[in-house]
Amino acid sequence: MDPFCNTCFTNINDASCDLYCTQCHHVVCKNCILRNNERCSACNGKCRMVKITKDMPENVQRYFRDPVPELETLQNVVSFQEQQRSIAIGHHKQLLEDYHKLTAEVREQKKEYDRLRKEVLEIKRQKKGGRGNHGSSSSEFSTPKSSISGMTSSQFTDNSNNIAKKVAMDESFWRSTPSSTSSGGKALSQKMSRLNL
Repeated sequence: MDPFCNTCFTNINDASCDLYCTQCHHVVCKNCILRNNERCSACNGKCRMVKITKDMPENVQRYFRDPVPELETLQNVVSFQEQQRSIAIGHHKQLLEDYHKLTAEVREQKKEYDRLRKEVLEIKRQKKGGRGNHGSSSSEFSTPKSSISGMTSSQFTDNSNNIAKKVAMDESFWRSTPSSTSSGGKALSQKMSRLNL
């Protein structure tokens, strides 16, 4: 837009007068400033002033440029930033969903771990009990005894050997007798065979 004096409405295109932009956001011409003792003729405020030229500071020039291109650029910037925020929000939502899913899986694995741990402890307990029973059983039979007349196995063997010797002596006696007694000798031999351990 073309600047103009806010007091006398002199346009910038009038070469006979310079225009100034004031710190209080007014535009005044040099003539009006001089008539108002170098104060803003629009608000009578004492403030800094910048002469409106092509070389004026950038922060002042933007007040006189067409804002439409800048608005379009600003709109593109806003759209871009909104898109980036949407992507970031979607990513964090996915992370949150994955977190809840993994948390549920961890809870299930913890339950399975506790169940297997109980099974292992029960198996160990059963094995420990089984070893105790086996030990007591073996101790009971560690010194086996014969059920015959309360004799031990070694005593029974010695007794059997004595019987076998006696039978052998009787057999030698019967062999020396006449043949009429052969049937008795056979019976004795069969008895000896059964007792010879």
